[in-house]
Amino acid sequence: MFKKKKKNDQLKNSNETKSERVEYLLEKSPYYISPSFVSHNGKHASILNLYVRIGTNRQMTFTDVLDFIPINTLEGIEFHFLTYDQLIKYDPKTKLIKDNAAAGITSNDEDAKDRKKADDDDATREEMRKAENEDYVDYQRMMEEPEPVAVFKIKLMIIGTSRELIDEQIEILNMALNTRHSGAEWDSIGGDQLDSYLKLFDRLEMDQTAMTSTGWNYAGLNFAVSQGVFDDRGIPIGLDALSLSSSTSIFDFDSFLQKQAIISIPRASFMARYYRQDSTLQISASSIVMQAAANQMLMNGKRSHHIVLNDFDYRESGMYYRPVQTNDMFDHYDVAKLTVNPLQGFGDVEDVSNIYTRLIDKIVNIFNLLLDLDLTKGDKAVILSVVNEFYLGRGYWINDADKYPKRTQIVNISNPMLYATMGDFINSFTTTMEKVLKDGLEMKADRIDTLESTLRQALDANISIIGRPTSIETSRAPQVYYEFNKIESSKIKQLQFINLLEYIIHTAKKGETIFIHGTNELYEETIRMSKDSIKAAQNKGIRFVFGFDTISSQKSKTDKEIENFADMFTLNGIFYNNLSKEVDWSMTGKCLPSDVEKFAKAAVMNLGTTVETRMQTHAGCQVLLHRAMTQTNNFVHLNMKI
Repeated sequence: MFKKKKKNDQLKNSNETKSERVEYLLEKSPYYISPSFVSHNGKHASILNLYVRIGTNRQMTFTDVLDFIPINTLEGIEFHFLTYDQLIKYDPKTKLIKDNAAAGITSNDEDAKDRKKADDDDATREEMRKAENEDYVDYQRMMEEPEPVAVFKIKLMIIGTSRELIDEQIEILNMALNTRHSGAEWDSIGGDQLDSYLKLFDRLEMDQTAMTSTGWNYAGLNFAVSQGVFDDRGIPIGLDALSLSSSTSIFDFDSFLQKQAIISIPRASFMARYYRQDSTLQISASSIVMQAAANQMLMNGKRSHHIVLNDFDYRESGMYYRPVQTNDMFDHYDVAKLTVNPLQGFGDVEDVSNIYTRLIDKIVNIFNLLLDLDLTKGDKAVILSVVNEFYLGRGYWINDADKYPKRTQIVNISNPMLYATMGDFINSFTTTMEKVLKDGLEMKADRIDTLESTLRQALDANISIIGRPTSIETSRAPQVYYEFNKIESSKIKQLQFINLLEYIIHTAKKGETIFIHGTNELYEETIRMSKDSIKAAQNKGIRFVFGFDTISSQKSKTDKEIENFADMFTLNGIFYNNLSKEVDWSMTGKCLPSDVEKFAKAAVMNLGTTVETRMQTHAGCQVLLHRAMTQTNNFVHLNMKI
């Protein structure tokens, strides 16, 4: 039986000072402490620190660090390899860098002047100084970036039958280590063994002797079990690629999406559970991720709107884990059959001036797409002039609409079947041409005549899509799909996307999300055409997720814009200028070396060798998950259920 301690004894033990505990260890236990060893029961131990000379550990890879783990032991020797680490994030990280980086560079330069006076030929010291300065500069660059600072120590406890045997083992270790990594050494400071022994299981003390790294470089070098992404309100999305225990990544798509997100996964990186037996084209991994995100948002009571430009079909038989009832819950529109009148505006009447500006630009863009993006600036100016005359002449628009928005007839059309169509608009070219002829501008009239003929021909060929009144009925389903998969022509896909976008945005509310599946099916120019509409929607709290089935698209060698399709980097300069800060979260699949360079440039950060190598690794459906808000950078093997 254990004897119950008296309360006074417990108080006495709790008030016992560290010095008293040390005294007990030294005087009343069979442990003997010397400057370099801890001895007990016929065994001796020495606790060593790994020291790496400044500048010699730069560009070190995971394989290099594995060399530090000792494997060859002398008979009678055993090793205990110990690592301690801690991450510094947010304000403490910023303060740390501000306090130390600039001061470090200054003191280093001053030391260099003193060294130069003492020894002008010491090239090695000069190289070390430059390397140290580069490290300080790198830290300054990452001050505003999401990656943390990692503080760590690596220790080795050697236990042997004699002190001489331990000394011999240390000499062998350092000889082998110095051969492979000059500047790395196992060593201890005389007299530090008692302190090291007492702190074996303490937290890491962030002092000047601890080593530091950026979060990017350290991510692949962490010997501890990685928790990875584990959001409180998230859903399982796959396994942490760098976790020793293959821990599940739990990601919250909804809570951290404020404005926009990007998913780019090549079609070759597909999830095995969604494998098509009878097709060479596997199901889009980016679309599966977006569907998982939409399902989580639905659990949180938020609707989603899917613009499906690729072949993703959530109703595909036998592929997904959805209940049968979802066929009745969700609405699907075949955009090859439905019509939205390009002349009709959508939105709040109080915002009609902005809506009208985007509306007349859209009409010009539609004709530009019909004519393979061949309209000149002069052509566009003529069409804009005709469009404005048309709306004024019909009484749909007034010049002081900003004061009297309700006098316009652009939005909230009660009877769409009676609203003017594109055929009526083309006929107005003749009236405009006659006005120009009266002014004696024959050359301009000839240009209008040519434009009228060209546009009428293009319109007649696509009258079923853009020449009819609006027929679509607004849906209130939890998830709505606008499916483009029946449209084979790339040109018509662009046209319908531009034509439908304002309508789809009109059906969404603040906090809801528009998912664009297969954004790489759009021209780069189409993305630019959609900028104003999407930006206006984002300003109202509507969120967007851009999904790509490629990392980077092939660019035209003929300089024809119509041959250039979009990729995640096309959005750079349009929807973001810094991928790390202006995109709420992103998932990026396997990259080519050129893609990694583009990613680093778009993210405005130095990725580090470990991350660059990992991004080019083909390992299942692996993605680099980046989230600015929580400074998350994890590699995940995606494998989710939808």
